[in-house]
Amino acid sequence: MTKDFTPADWDRAVRHGVLPGGYTSIMPVMDFQDMSDQELSDIVAYIDSLPAKPAPERIRHFGPVGTVLVATGKLVPDVYKVPDHFADHAKEAPPATPTVEYGKHLAGTCTGCHRQGFNGGPIPFGPPDWAPASNLTPSPDGLAGGTFADFQKAFQRGIKPDGTPMRLPMSEMLQYTPNWKDTEMRAIWAFLQTLPATPTGI
Repeated sequence: MTKDFTPADWDRAVRHGVLPGGYTSIMPVMDFQDMSDQELSDIVAYIDSLPAKPAPERIRHFGPVGTVLVATGKLVPDVYKVPDHFADHAKEAPPATPTVEYGKHLAGTCTGCHRQGFNGGPIPFGPPDWAPASNLTPSPDGLAGGTFADFQKAFQRGIKPDGTPMRLPMSEMLQYTPNWKDTEMRAIWAFLQTLPATPTGI
């Protein structure tokens, strides 16, 4: 489906939630507002290197419930949440060092579930059996009192500080998070420590 995508098509789809032809995408584009031009270019180059596969027989559309939720404003596609569709994007990502700046850049991909303020709560677009996103701020109901070792254990082994396993959808991320480098994890941890302590979202 992306065979004929131009660079502009990729930019609109990933960062703005608009597909060729002007169709609204369900892409969680708010997660990628801080993606640099180089990072997007690298991802596109990788996708272009993959062998072509036929498009799925069934294209996903909103069903009756989804249509009603969108119509009543209960489900808002990300295209309407982007603060400025004409804003410039960084050419390159910050240096890959364990800094707050780099951590903030990496943590941008967590906002779809953990919200813009990283204070978690129910995930608006998820099914009812999904666990609420954890509060990642230094709040008493968040990461207050936690350690980097706790954070590392959660993201590499899927075990929360209280000893219980992570649930959906975070448990699905365990196919990716063990591959995070120590520098990346320390950078995200450093950034999270700078956030204001905010109660869990509702």
